[in-house]
Amino acid sequence: MSFSDDLPVLIVGAGTGGMALAHGLRRAGVPVRVFERDRTRSGGLQGY
Repeated sequence: MSFSDDLPVLIVGAGTGGMALAHGLRRAGVPVRVFERDRTRSGGLQGY
């Protein structure tokens, strides 16, 4: 199996962890796509 530089890493969830991961990957030159279920950014302050 070979990997292509053209394919982005898909991150599900734009919470703190997802965005930190996306930021780190982008800084390393890896293309990313972030998917979030909530439609608004302000609704993301949640705790579990």
